[in-house]
Amino acid sequence: LRTYSDSLSQVLNIRYNNKALNFLYNFIRSRTLNANLEDRKPVIPECPFAHWENKLSHDEKRLTLLWSKLGKRNIGWFLERVNNIGDKQKRWIKTKENLIEFINGLIIREFLMKEAIRLKIDKTEIYRNTVKERVENYLLKRMRDHLLTSNPIPEDTLKAFYKRNKELFIKPPAISLSKITLVDRVFANIVKNMLEAGADFEELARKYSEDRVSGVTGGYIGIFKYNDLGKFADTLFSLDKGEWAGPFSIQGKYYFFRCNDKIPVNTTDFKDVRNVVYKTMMPFWKERVMRNHLTLLKSDIELVINWEILKKININ
Repeated sequence: LRTYSDSLSQVLNIRYNNKALNFLYNFIRSRTLNANLEDRKPVIPECPFAHWENKLSHDEKRLTLLWSKLGKRNIGWFLERVNNIGDKQKRWIKTKENLIEFINGLIIREFLMKEAIRLKIDKTEIYRNTVKERVENYLLKRMRDHLLTSNPIPEDTLKAFYKRNKELFIKPPAISLSKITLVDRVFANIVKNMLEAGADFEELARKYSEDRVSGVTGGYIGIFKYNDLGKFADTLFSLDKGEWAGPFSIQGKYYFFRCNDKIPVNTTDFKDVRNVVYKTMMPFWKERVMRNHLTLLKSDIELVINWEILKKININ
């Protein structure tokens, strides 16, 4: 499929206006809070592009983005087309090269649609049935969305759910850790002797830790819950503030860990976790709303079952 796509791109002779392409790419990055290429996070988020069009001037939207055998296309064309693409595909874009491939895909899609119409594929029964099914699925989704919008979860129901399930919203105990990473067993024993003699853990991390990212911060690596620490959880959670343990041999390296602080269980107030409660309850609420609506529909529809015919149906 990739080879076919590349060959179509060549056949269509897709050529980019680099100035407009760079403008579009930088514009997308500027509108994306989490666009960090070093972390390989998606450039294009889930937020609708329709909202972004208002941020561009008329002249900017008219900037020619590319030329091909289908003609020239501008930035406005891109923003219109991309709204019809699924979020999963949009999240695939992480670099400018990905953006080019994405736009190539839009052009190829447009070309294939024109070819399908030229070959009168849109007149076939299978096409009509597929379109009918897609439209029906879309209408059903819109109906579900409408029902949920018209029947939001009442606030007192959310609070009652929270009270009955408080254990779901309790923040478990956690521990703040620092580490020293070493690659030599003999030197690990030397560092152990230094720690036992009262040497400062942070200073040793800065001087000797092979992990320079945490080393420059005195070995600090973050806050961890019990389940985050695997087989070392019992040992590390038994440490008091300021205590250390090690060396642990892990995949050919030697580690020392120090407890910086112990964070106790935190029972949260409803207002602090309301959004989490809402998301947790939504699947149950959605099922309830749909069930109530179906019950209402059944009361309005006279249903007659022909049991003789039903008995003859064989479902494999």
